[in-house]
Amino acid sequence: MTDPGPPPPPPEPSRPRVPPWGSPSWAGGADNPRTYPQRAHALVDADVRAAARQRDELMVEMGRTGQADALVVADLVAVPIARSTACTATVWAQGRITVLPVADVVELFALPTSVEGTPTSLRVRWDVVERVCRACWQPVPGLVPPRMITRRWPDASELEVLAGLRLPDQPPAGG
Repeated sequence: MTDPGPPPPPPEPSRPRVPPWGSPSWAGGADNPRTYPQRAHALVDADVRAAARQRDELMVEMGRTGQADALVVADLVAVPIARSTACTATVWAQGRITVLPVADVVELFALPTSVEGTPTSLRVRWDVVERVCRACWQPVPGLVPPRMITRRWPDASELEVLAGLRLPDQPPAGG
């Protein structure tokens, strides 16, 4: 009879994977939905550059295939938080199918409900929008950095939850 040898080593414990665009940190901890995520400027700047290159490529492809007016390909911008930190933000406008870059913050821009009305907007952390409005969008396959395509605007109950978890209009001075 042959010796089967030593048993295989136990599997390594699973560790949360840090996404390639950087791990956010923010005051109040990761579970505080009413604080701006804070990441190093270098990580945020790299994300913004990558998203801009990707947006340009998508716009060229959409123009080539005659879809330039079919979708809005949203920008990703840097929002300074403190001297050494920032976050990324994007805008999702009501009424248009939008290809959103994954961001730290989403600004939802709602159209007025009457001719006399004014547009409204609210800033919400991406992770909050993702949990509340999961059925509103889906990933665009094969894109790196990742993007989501919107399928519908949040309904009244979803907007109410988002409004309750909105971020301040501006990040706090000094972080």
